[in-house]
Amino acid sequence: MCRIIVSELIEHFGNMRKVADVCHVTHASVINWRKRDRIPAEYCRMLEFACDGQYTRYQMRPDVFGSSECCTLVPAISDIPKRSGRPKASTARA
Repeated sequence: MCRIIVSELIEHFGNMRKVADVCHVTHASVINWRKRDRIPAEYCRMLEFACDGQYTRYQMRPDVFGSSECCTLVPAISDIPKRSGRPKASTARA
């Protein structure tokens, strides 16, 4: 698995406290991430945004987000077809 080592992110931000501040978690949480060499998926997007995409969520957690941006399973809003025609009339009677 091509997982970004948590230590690299810590080095990028300068220290564990700054990583914790970005994710709004405790310093102890980041220590646990480093021990496990795994960033919880819910924080990957925050970290990706905070480091201006230098480290992507796809690199941090390919097991969750896929191995690259092209492998995402969720379509973009613009890819969802629009509903055509008029809405159906209500059949409820008073």
